Amino acid sequence: MLASLTNGPHRIIGVVQARTTTGTLTTFARCLCMLLHENEHHDRAERIFKVREQQKADAPKAVADYYAAQQRVRERTQELRRLRLEREAQKKARSG
Repeated sequence: MLASLTNGPHRIIGVVQARTTTGTLTTFARCLCMLLHENEHHDRAERIFKVREQQKADAPKAVADYYAAQQRVRERTQELRRLRLEREAQKKARSG
C-alpha cells in the first residue's frame, strides 16, 4: 500500500477506493452518520423535553380555566332553565 501512495495522486485515489471496499472508509462513514443521527435524536429529545416542561408549567392555569369554563356552562344552563320555566308558567297562566 505504501508503494501505491508514492506513485502519484491516482494511486492515492486507488487506495481510498481499496479502503472503501475493505470497509475502513465505510465504517468511518457509518460512524459519522451515527454521530449525526445521535445529534438529531438528542435535539429531538431536547425539544420534546422543553415542550413537556412548558406543559407542566401551564397545567395549573389550564386546569383552572377548564373548571371556570365548566362553572360558566352550569350557571348559563341554570339561567336558561329558569327563563324557560318562567316562560312556561306565563304561558300556562294565560291559557288556563
